[in-house]
Amino acid sequence: MHDTAYQIGGLIMDIYLPLSPAKILEIGAQNVNGSLRDHAPRNAEYVGLDFEAGDGVDIVVTGTGDWNVPDAHFDLVMASSVFEHDKAFWQTFVAMCRKAKPGGHIYVSAPSNGTVHRYPKDYWRFYPDSGMALEQWARSEGFDLTLVESFVAEREAEVWNDFCAVFRLGPSDADLNRDFVHDKVRSTNVLTWRSSRIINPKDDTEDMRLLGQAREETRKWVAHSEFLNATLSERETMWETERANLKAEEAQLRTAHSAEIEQRSNQIRELEQQIEQHRSSLADAAATAQELDVSRRRGKSWRQNWSG
Repeated sequence: MHDTAYQIGGLIMDIYLPLSPAKILEIGAQNVNGSLRDHAPRNAEYVGLDFEAGDGVDIVVTGTGDWNVPDAHFDLVMASSVFEHDKAFWQTFVAMCRKAKPGGHIYVSAPSNGTVHRYPKDYWRFYPDSGMALEQWARSEGFDLTLVESFVAEREAEVWNDFCAVFRLGPSDADLNRDFVHDKVRSTNVLTWRSSRIINPKDDTEDMRLLGQAREETRKWVAHSEFLNATLSERETMWETERANLKAEEAQLRTAHSAEIEQRSNQIRELEQQIEQHRSSLADAAATAQELDVSRRRGKSWRQNWSG
């Protein structure tokens, strides 16, 4: 039993069972990953039927004719996660109405959508108006049956959306319930005996809504990815242009620097030539000075000789 079926079954018992010791009949009662019997009051008379023996099964049946429980006896008759496996669920539903006592309630929960789960076969899914069809079918079979509430429960941890419906068998002088299970769980396409108005109507199943949301998220991510790619492409183009400009500027600077270096080299060569010329002039001046000094000395010696 999946999470929401277990949770909602407990709420059904809390709201629709009488305060006095209750009589409960469950169709398809075998404990498979949880049992609705867990929610039953301790002093309740609880009878579980199923096609196979097992935990939670009090009576093994072969069809609707050998239930071996009294008619018009139970305060609550339940079938949770059963009808999708039942080849003729409408016959089972009539048998459930027969076992409820006047003023008692019948509760049906079956998948509205979800994966195929053969146990042993998987035949049916129930849409939001199924409760009205079951009510009309039971009335055509002679039962004074009223649809109290029906809804499609939103999923929790698992993949199932359950169609849930509660009926009351008449005749009964008691007022119909005003405390509804659908107020205590997330639900859509709610119908109650109080009004023909549909509460929280949804045309799409939750699978379809989730798929639509996933597609919208995918569309947003694709658009965002395309925007990022376009932005990156623009920036890459800008970077390439800037890199080309920098390379051109570098080439210009290199050319300009080469010309400046060549100019400076020429200036250096000219200076070196001028220095060499100055050195040569200085050498010539030094030689001339030396010759003059020699001549001066000779002249002095000559004068001395003449004076003597």
